[in-house]
This record gives sequence, structure tokens and C-alpha cells, in this order.
Amino acid sequence: MDWLTFISNATGSLAWPAVFVTGLIVFREPLKKLILSLKRLRYKDLEVELVEPQETGDQEINAIVSYLQRSPHSFQWFRENTDFQYTDQQFDALVKKHAGFLEKITIVSRDENKRKSTPGLPGMRLTPKGRQIIEKAVQNT
Repeated sequence: MDWLTFISNATGSLAWPAVFVTGLIVFREPLKKLILSLKRLRYKDLEVELVEPQETGDQEINAIVSYLQRSPHSFQWFRENTDFQYTDQQFDALVKKHAGFLEKITIVSRDENKRKSTPGLPGMRLTPKGRQIIEKAVQNT
């Protein structure tokens, strides 16, 4: 094989990958919008349903605040005892979004004899400012 044949074969082999990569670069934004709009992917026996993160509505944040008025709770407690099935990252985003009312904490659990503490569960509670706002609103009604 001489060098001209080699270059011809190499060019032919690299043409489709080059066109594909160029197409990805040129159509990056439309492809991104298309991928983000997908709800379900299906291939033979494999089916994946993609769920877009939902915004927390006023009713949901009110329900969370009513739970937190009684005591702080871990994210795990919310998943096990309520209909809130958020991931830890979604709870973190919720706390950041409502920083005036909510703050992130670490829940410490104790054994039966109340001697040994086990830290580690992420959770949230109402901020002192949030408690004051709620108390004033309750007094005014």
C-alpha cells in the first residue's frame, strides 16, 4: 500500500465520524432542547421514563412548614412519613430557595439509653426569623 492509498483509506474512514461530531457541534442547542423535552425512552425491552424536576408549589411549601413548626425533621423522615419523595439535592434546593424560612441542619439520633449519639442525617428546620413571621401571622388571624 502506498501513501496515497493510505491517505485515501484514512480519509474515507474518518469522514462519517467527522460529519457526526461537526453535526453535534453545529446543532448543539436544538439537540439539547430535544433531549430535555423527552419524557420516555424505549428500546426493545428497556424503557426509561424521564421525570423533570418539579417546582415546589405554595401548598407543598405550606405543608412542609406545618411539619417543621412542630419540630425539625430529616429529609429521610419526609420521604418515609409524607408524600414528599424529593432527593437530598431537591431538598437542598428547596432550603436554598426559601432561605428566609428554612435552614439545613444535621439530625442527631440517640440510642435507647440516650447516651450514644449518631450524627449524619441531613434535615431542615424553620429559621428563627421564619418562626417569628409565622407567629405574627397566626396572631393577626
